[in-house]
Amino acid sequence: MRYLASLAMVVASLGAFPRVGHADMVVVGSSQLPISQISVTNLRDLYTGRTHQLGSLPVSVVDRNNDSPDRNQFIAKTLGFSPEEFHTVQRVVEYIGKSNSPARVANSRQQMLQMVADSPNALGYVSKKEFAELARQWRVKEIRITPE
Repeated sequence: MRYLASLAMVVASLGAFPRVGHADMVVVGSSQLPISQISVTNLRDLYTGRTHQLGSLPVSVVDRNNDSPDRNQFIAKTLGFSPEEFHTVQRVVEYIGKSNSPARVANSRQQMLQMVADSPNALGYVSKKEFAELARQWRVKEIRITPE
């Protein structure tokens, strides 16, 4: 039990010092998703598996494969984690049994947009440039990130 308490403290401390700068990534949602903004905290909770809902709205997240530069940039500049911290948080959440449905993984930017567009409650991310070029084609919208 002490081990779980220690792990919980580590998880909590990782998110306590936001290093968030929304640089060149855009959070996208299906055009049917009934939200237009999301807090950094909610986004972190969804992507680490701590939750799968925003209020009463079930949300699925689409992630990129581990070696994707987009994923590393999203984790660092949007979520505010190093890749190692992010991996640690995900493993802790899995260990304590909070995460029961992992993020779906897209192997390309186009697949990311398609997966988000095809699922009414999905969130994903792409570069600002790709969003500007492809958003209309894929029926996705930008989800604005708000401060804590």
